[in-house]
Amino acid sequence: MKIPIFEEILLNEMTAEKLRIIVSDSRIGKVPCYLNLTNLKKDEMEQLILNLAQIVLEHNLHPLFPYPLYIVSSIPVKSIFPWVRTVKDLPAHYFKKIKRPNNKELQLLNKLSIKVDKLKILNFIK
Repeated sequence: MKIPIFEEILLNEMTAEKLRIIVSDSRIGKVPCYLNLTNLKKDEMEQLILNLAQIVLEHNLHPLFPYPLYIVSSIPVKSIFPWVRTVKDLPAHYFKKIKRPNNKELQLLNKLSIKVDKLKILNFIK
């Protein structure tokens, strides 16, 4: 399992079908991600976030666990996703540069990946 580092999700089109494709192709839930929506109008942004929340829940992804999906916007947003005002306000520990983990860290990352897989299986069983 790799060390989690932020991944920006780029939105070219905001239709529901394109959002479904983007969510299924992205690594939401596997690494911390963020959407930069600072250039959108309030109405467009609210509709996009509602559609995105519905699609994320359809794919059985949690917006906060194991890694969050942040919304970056200058306008405050009320949704299931955590909101920040700028990219600089995102948690700094996910911006670390990649370096090779030592043996102890590799063992912990491997245990974490096994636990995440087990939790996903439990969600499918229920």
